[in-house]
Amino acid sequence: SSPSAAGALLTSVEYLKQTPKRHFAIVDAAMNDLIRPTLYEAHHDLQPVVHSNLPQITADVFFHLRDFSGPGKPAEGLQVMFEDIHVGGKGPRAVAVQGAASRSAARIPTSHPAPTRSRARVEPRASAPRDPWLRPILLVALLWAAVLGWASATHRLPAWVVPAWLGLNVWTFVVYWRDKWAAQRGQWRTPESSLHVWSLLGGWPGARVAQQVLRHKSRKEAFQSTYWVTVLAHVLGVSGLLFGQARGLLP
Repeated sequence: SSPSAAGALLTSVEYLKQTPKRHFAIVDAAMNDLIRPTLYEAHHDLQPVVHSNLPQITADVFFHLRDFSGPGKPAEGLQVMFEDIHVGGKGPRAVAVQGAASRSAARIPTSHPAPTRSRARVEPRASAPRDPWLRPILLVALLWAAVLGWASATHRLPAWVVPAWLGLNVWTFVVYWRDKWAAQRGQWRTPESSLHVWSLLGGWPGARVAQQVLRHKSRKEAFQSTYWVTVLAHVLGVSGLLFGQARGLLP
C-alpha cells in the first residue's frame, strides 16, 4: 500500500535550540499527538500557517548574542542575514543570525513595518541577579575550613582532609562548568544527581560559586532545594562524627 495524507497537526513553536550541528524546533506537541515518522514510511512536512508576499526590506536588527552564529562578536553597523519567528505573541525574533556576505543590508521577511536603516543593534547580555546566599555560604565555608583544620591538627581527622576538601571544591566547580558547556552545545549532560553527590561529599561551596559565576542551576527551585539538603547533610554528618569522637562514642 502507498502512504497518503492522514491529516494535519496545528501547533506552535515554543523556542528554538541551536547546536553546532543541528537546529531543533521545540513545539507544543508530543508523539501522542503526532505519529512517529519512521512508521509506515510516513513523513511530516513542516508548513508555516501564515505566508508573507511582501518584498524583503532594509531595517534595523535587534537580536540576542546567543542567536549569532558568525565568526567573532557582532558590532553595531554589521550587516546580517537572519530568519525571524514569532514566539508567545511577543513579536518577531531574529534567529540563525549570520554576517551578510555582501554589502547588502539586512533583510527581514516579515509583514511588520520597520525603519529603513541598515545598522544592527546588539542586545547586551542581561546581568545575573545577585545571589543573596553567596556571601554567607563563603563565610560558612571559611569557618568550616577552620573546623576541618582544627580536627586535622588534633588528629580527629586525617591530615589529608583539608587539602582533599579544597581539591573537591575545585573539582565540583569544574563539573558544573562542564555541564554548562555541554548544555550550550547540546551534548551529553551531567546528571543532576551527580552534581548533588559532589555537594554532599563536601563540594557545596564550589557548587554555589559555580551556580552564580556560570549562571547554572541557580533558578531551578527543585535543584536548589536538593542542594540545601546536601549542604545540611554534609555539615551535620561531619559534625556528628566529630561530636561522637569528642564524647568517646566513636573511635
